[in-house]
Amino acid sequence: MQGTTREGDSLSVYSPQQIAALIDLKPGDVYSDDLLRQSMRAIEESYGVMGYLPTDDARRFYQLDGTTILVRPTPLRVADSPQVDLLLEVHEGQPYRVGAVEIQGNFLTRDRVVRRELRGITPGRPFDATQLQLAEDRLLNLRLFSDVRFTVQPEDPDFPGYRDVLVEVRERQTGSFSFGAAIGSDSGVFGEIALIQNNFDVTDFPESWGELFSGRAFRGAGQRFNATLRPGTELFQYAMSLTEPHLFDTDYTGTVAGQFRQRIYDLYDEERFGGSVRVGRQFGDIWSVGVQSRVERVTLRNIDPTSPTEIFRDRGPDVVTVLGLAMTRSTIPFRSRPGRGSRLELSYDRYGALGGDFSFNAVNAEYVMYFTVDEDFLGRATTLRLASRVGYIWGGRAPTYERFYLGGRSLRGFEFRTVSPKGIRADNGQPTDEPVGGTWLAFLGAQYEIPIFEEAFTGVIFVDSGTVTDSPGFDDWRVAAGVGIRLYIPQFGNVPIAFDFAIPILKQDGDEEQIVSFAADLPF
Repeated sequence: MQGTTREGDSLSVYSPQQIAALIDLKPGDVYSDDLLRQSMRAIEESYGVMGYLPTDDARRFYQLDGTTILVRPTPLRVADSPQVDLLLEVHEGQPYRVGAVEIQGNFLTRDRVVRRELRGITPGRPFDATQLQLAEDRLLNLRLFSDVRFTVQPEDPDFPGYRDVLVEVRERQTGSFSFGAAIGSDSGVFGEIALIQNNFDVTDFPESWGELFSGRAFRGAGQRFNATLRPGTELFQYAMSLTEPHLFDTDYTGTVAGQFRQRIYDLYDEERFGGSVRVGRQFGDIWSVGVQSRVERVTLRNIDPTSPTEIFRDRGPDVVTVLGLAMTRSTIPFRSRPGRGSRLELSYDRYGALGGDFSFNAVNAEYVMYFTVDEDFLGRATTLRLASRVGYIWGGRAPTYERFYLGGRSLRGFEFRTVSPKGIRADNGQPTDEPVGGTWLAFLGAQYEIPIFEEAFTGVIFVDSGTVTDSPGFDDWRVAAGVGIRLYIPQFGNVPIAFDFAIPILKQDGDEEQIVSFAADLPF
């Protein structure tokens, strides 16, 4: 293939050479319609950030009248030759600014909930066409709307150089009262009764009983309310939370939460009762920071006489307070089944900052990367997930229930929480295989996911490795490898049903193996 770029009219923004550099197809490459479409999109987006709006309405958020920027490719066959010349015509119009922004379809949702997601699309600003897709993604990620459509209006002769924007949304059912069950190798079997409202408004009190029972009260501000009851064989929890994503109409988020939680382990039961308050802020679409305080009363009950001495020492009841700082950087575009991007989370927690019975420090760092390795002709992606984590506790004695553990779903191939230093039996003073947690954690893992049947069934190949000790280092390292399957059922939500089979390759004395691990959420 030979490539040429012809200057139809005089180009004022980019030179023909600069436009040619944006084209993925190069002379000598095999001709590809997919690469040509990607090239046209790259040219349009390059013009779009400077206010030149494309006429191509193949992507539904561009619906325009008139020509502002037109990129028209024409493949030309060369006679008696397997080569194809590419004639590319670029017609530049003029850049525009944003005029009025009108919102339609939000019968319950406040206008400000929609407008605060239109960053970069505000009246008077230079038009950035790429912000249209970003704003659409942000609005859909709110899970308040089933459909979002942007329409850029024709230029008004009375206001030359400006284009109004019509934002049409279709509200979805944001509240639910659901029943379900879950089963997992780490958590046993438990039921779930949940009352959720993703478009809550704590100030919208009902004016009548009819308004309350019809679902028109306490709605419209984009707040998230969740009340959940989980009774189970190994876990009992009652939790309630309220999140304001834009606290006092600022870029800060606020969350208050409370819970009662009982977890049954092999040798004792753990009870927690308390609450937390978190304030955070999003910086652009990538960075966020948050400050959180937590206060809990923790009690260990029904302790078996053969339990380690550390368990008896921490039986309580004790008060645990935490003041923490967290920072997150995420470029993952989709919450479900991401194929690209990364997420970095750093946190520091100061235990005892608000009083309580313990005083120490804890840091955590987690980094996850996703790559699309291949994509078949049906658009199904083969992905690679790389994950790492490091944690460290210092500056005081941490109770066993705040220490680090690995195993189960967190390090497949080993029993739940058993990758950990072991304790000393309280009844006879002999060493035991029961875990008591460590102050240092390190983990590295890789998972390769392959589509098998349509979008519903995939297979995974994975390697998990890590250690938990009482001093920084890589002693007592464990490694396990295995295979698994994932069932994606839309009616069951975004989290797949997962079954994994793992074999330890490198293990330590006293380790307990777990060949099969699984997790499944089953709504009724």
